[in-house]
Amino acid sequence: MTLLVVLGLIVKFKTSSPHPIRRGEVPEQRARINTLIADLKRESFELSVQRLINDTQQYSIPGFHTGQKMAQIDLETMLSTRRAVKVLGHLDDLPARQKKRRKELFENMLRLHSERLITPLRLRIDNPSSPGVTQSIEPTKLGLCAVMFATAQSGEIGEIRSQFLALDEFRASAEAVMEEYRRAFPESNLTGLKKFVPDNRFQLNVLRLVAARRHGDSSEILERIDQACVATEMTSQQRDIVSWNAHTTSFEQLVGSPLDKTKGVRTYTFYDWAGSTLITGEEKQRKLIAEIRRIVLE
Repeated sequence: MTLLVVLGLIVKFKTSSPHPIRRGEVPEQRARINTLIADLKRESFELSVQRLINDTQQYSIPGFHTGQKMAQIDLETMLSTRRAVKVLGHLDDLPARQKKRRKELFENMLRLHSERLITPLRLRIDNPSSPGVTQSIEPTKLGLCAVMFATAQSGEIGEIRSQFLALDEFRASAEAVMEEYRRAFPESNLTGLKKFVPDNRFQLNVLRLVAARRHGDSSEILERIDQACVATEMTSQQRDIVSWNAHTTSFEQLVGSPLDKTKGVRTYTFYDWAGSTLITGEEKQRKLIAEIRRIVLE
């Protein structure tokens, strides 16, 4: 019940939930989403960041699922998470004088990511009785995705260039330690740890986002990038990303609940691997990313 005073009169009226159950919606799904939105409203930015890089369950509900074998879905997995979209929005709204906040976040996340992957592998190499990797590296990896995406949208070129270089250094260190680990423990299976950096498709689309923001959708540079993507057996599609507190996002396929654009929407063009480039084209993928990095970052 809410009281409203108008010209000395007290008017009483009932208030309803900001996200009521619509006809056709599954009550349990709506209740879960409403609870999450309420939690996110109460969270400070700092708490949202901490939960973003520590909570593994948030990335599977609703998550992003595809029947495509070997699909690279770091981009959609991150964007399907309301908490990640909230963090993105906060970083987008930072004034220029606070750009170091993105830098600090990226560096802290990368350090924690290393502590969860490289540090325990090294410890077990030195002491075989140590447990090795015990924490999931998925939350910190997807947290890095969120910061890189936000930097691509609103940061300076030097920021995203530094992030890619830091990612290169981390990849080299991780690969070296993992190779040493395999020699020390030939029977070990590190398959579950091989996706330890944002996937190639995420990196490519972040670079394209930088080019689109800096040069425009009809620019010669973006045309060169798109032509290179098509030549490498890539296909494109558009994706609408709405506010973290929207009634329904494009990842929540709820019956009777259309995409809610009332709190704002951004439409992105994302590229995806297709054909042989997806299945056996790691070298081709890395070559394309290197080419686009030269176009965008140098």
